[in-house]
Amino acid sequence: MRAHRILVALAVAFGLAACAGAPSSRDEAVTHSVEVYELTSAFFQTATLRSQSLRWQTDAGGFRWPVGITLNAWAHQSMVEDNVDRWLQFRHDLLYPGDALDDAYELADAMRNDMARQCGNVQMWADGEAIALPVDYVSAQVFTDRTRMPAPVTDVQPDPLESIVEDNPPYRLVVSTRFHVQPDDDIFARLVSAQALRYDLCGPAAAATPDELDGLRQVYQWRRQ
Repeated sequence: MRAHRILVALAVAFGLAACAGAPSSRDEAVTHSVEVYELTSAFFQTATLRSQSLRWQTDAGGFRWPVGITLNAWAHQSMVEDNVDRWLQFRHDLLYPGDALDDAYELADAMRNDMARQCGNVQMWADGEAIALPVDYVSAQVFTDRTRMPAPVTDVQPDPLESIVEDNPPYRLVVSTRFHVQPDDDIFARLVSAQALRYDLCGPAAAATPDELDGLRQVYQWRRQ
């Protein structure tokens, strides 16, 4: 019965039907923003450019809750080796009831394991041209208020979702699934030259917004000779 409930929740989640947590409202508008920013670490001798896409709902109390599908990208350079690596991250953020924390962790495990087994590629269409991108790995994480997170923030740069949700009330939480892809340079160039990008995450599908496409191009062009 437990496994059955997880599979049902998984089907609901990937249908974007999880509108959870009081005082939630199906009428809450979704806001979208894309931020491109550079981070440097003198200690690790690295530099990173990130295009961070975020969709969120704002509840009646003014608290933001990440939700929806986004296309993110980043480029990372080691000053020691002088190489630049570039990745894409397709992120799917789902709202879940705040009083079901154990179920949310179990759901995240099920989503991560299921997608890792069944989703070997992210299917994309660049101006209608089909491109299959191998998935390097799938991750899934639960984000909730600070007192219920498993450990305090210790990263130099916290996860953007963690920074948003950790000060929110406990009546909601977010299950975030991420598909990590590292296209070769030719494929990356084809993606950034497209006027329209669509993609399918083994079920959930979306189209890149103009701002996401612009962020993708900035990541591709960063620190090129």
